[in-house]
Amino acid sequence: MIFLKKYATAIVLSVVILVICLMPMPKTPTLPMTDFDKLVHVLMFLGASGVVFFDNTNRLKQKIGLQRIVWGSFVFPLLFGGFVEILQSFSDFRTGDWFDFLFDGVGALCGLLLCLVVNRKIG
Repeated sequence: MIFLKKYATAIVLSVVILVICLMPMPKTPTLPMTDFDKLVHVLMFLGASGVVFFDNTNRLKQKIGLQRIVWGSFVFPLLFGGFVEILQSFSDFRTGDWFDFLFDGVGALCGLLLCLVVNRKIG
């Protein structure tokens, strides 16, 4: 129960990302920016990294170890992104995409770097 309470924000965001990535997409007009979807993946997983870091630092009141930052702010979002892409490949209305996974990783890496900077400023 303590785990659920400590990581409530990260769990809720993960569920939101999962729902967004698995729901059918409506037909939308063509956007002027190509590959807008990739930017969305970067931002979603940058956010996931930050939220896990935020939960890990107990609302930014304490500095945490490098190993915990890497696992929480990079490895978890990266694995979660892979899981989402695998689930999408089994969907009738979505497709798994290696480039989406790549951009999930870019977002997680950017989130990790941002978390390292914030963690340094905390201590």
